[in-house]
Amino acid sequence: MIDHTQVTGRLISAGRVLVGMRQIDLAKKAGVSLPTMKRIEGSKAALARGEPENVAAVMDGLRVAGIISIQPKEYGPGVRLRDRS
Repeated sequence: MIDHTQVTGRLISAGRVLVGMRQIDLAKKAGVSLPTMKRIEGSKAALARGEPENVAAVMDGLRVAGIISIQPKEYGPGVRLRDRS
């Protein structure tokens, strides 16, 4: 799993889209406000903006929804769907 201090807004957006969630749905699952969710995802090129515990809660919400974060190796960090078989 990627350390939540190394997560970008793009990774969170990608994970959310993979599981078909709206921002408001992920915000509710993570226990953060919609403006906080928008701010976290809005930091596209840089590390996700927001309180570390909020970013961690959002990442945990994605994990519960079926997203696995990929460690940065040859191609950098990423997200994918968990194998449900």
